[in-house]
Amino acid sequence: LSAETLLAKGAYEQALLEAKSNIATNSDNAHAFYVAARASLMSGRYDEAIDLNLNAIAKGFKTAGAYSSLGIAYLKTDNLRFASAAIEKATQLEPKSAYLKYNLGVVREADQKLSAAAEAYFDAGIISLEQNDLDRLYRSFSSLKKLGAQNNDAQKRYLQLAALISKRAGN
Repeated sequence: LSAETLLAKGAYEQALLEAKSNIATNSDNAHAFYVAARASLMSGRYDEAIDLNLNAIAKGFKTAGAYSSLGIAYLKTDNLRFASAAIEKATQLEPKSAYLKYNLGVVREADQKLSAAAEAYFDAGIISLEQNDLDRLYRSFSSLKKLGAQNNDAQKRYLQLAALISKRAGN
């Protein structure tokens, strides 16, 4: 099975071995570095995931997925400045991704930038509502509600999103 197939099946260790084998065969294979990075991230090897993602990006794999994976690995190692920069780059590449906007909110909240986190969660909620992604909408709404207990901007955004949801539901 290919490294990507193994990754999709949740066989992270096998995917990592296969991707590293592909890298050994062709050290310019940016996609293999990315797959290895994802497998490392999913295996909890965050420093290795950072290194592999940086290699993938340096070799030309400059996708939202690569920057998102890099940002999550940085978040897991408590490097919030780099996590924020990587996730922001991912959202620039895919501005209509509720997943990426939500992750931007997570990073900003971890960095105690609560108003900025509220904006990101709100944006994720709006995109989720537009795309009828109810799972991501629920996550965004719940995160705004939780954050609203600590931050007035989050409370306002929570109420705005609630009104939009209610309007969409026809209430």
